Parts: sequence; C-alpha cells; structure tokens
Amino acid sequence: ISGLSRLRDDFEDQIEQQIPGIRIIGKNSPRLWNTSLMIMPEFENLQWVGKLDKLGFQVSTGSACSTTKSGGSPIAQALALSLSETQRLIRVSSFHGHTRSDWEGLVSAFAQAYASLKEESIDSSVISL
Repeated sequence: ISGLSRLRDDFEDQIEQQIPGIRIIGKNSPRLWNTSLMIMPEFENLQWVGKLDKLGFQVSTGSACSTTKSGGSPIAQALALSLSETQRLIRVSSFHGHTRSDWEGLVSAFAQAYASLKEESIDSSVISL
C-alpha cells in the first residue's frame, strides 16, 4: 500500500506544479492511499468533470459518502468549506491496478482541462464576479 500511496503523493506534487493555487485536502495527514480531495483554484467542479471525462478520466465532485446525498459533502461541512470552495471540490480515486503511467496521464489531463477552461473563460462574454 505504501508504494501505491507514493503514486498518489507524486500525482499531488505534480498537479500542484501544473495548477497554481490548487489546495489538496489532508495532504500531510494520514489518509486513504488511493484518494486525493482537491479544491481547484478556479472553475466549478462540474466543468472539470466534463473536461476530464472527454479526456478519458472519471473524477467526482466530492467525497464518496456524499455521492447519493443532497445537501453537500459531510467532508466539506466538517472542513467548514465555503459554498465557492465546495463548488470547486474534486475527488480522484484509484484502484490497485492503476500504474504510475495512469497517474501521470491524469496529471496531463488536468493540465489540458485547465488550459481549455482558461481559454474558454477568456472568450466568454459571461461576466463573473
């Protein structure tokens, strides 16, 4: 398991380099070997989910225990996250069979998604406050 958690930790180190301002919940705390919970610096989580899905990666918008519940993630509530932070929450989970290459592909997909979202936001006529 420690080797698998190293893959998660390396993923987190790499994604922090690719996406400035990302916050990784519990980064230096004991936690599941296969899960990263992140607050993206900008763009709502559903936009990230859509972009990443098109690139072949499935991520979630919160903790696994909130998937079928309304009212938000218990984790977000416990961490006293603001509505804005909760709307930028992304969870990544892996399985035993995922390799370093899989994790590196996910970093690349996040970088592509971020570039695409940035580009779209420049071209958008929607005013965001």
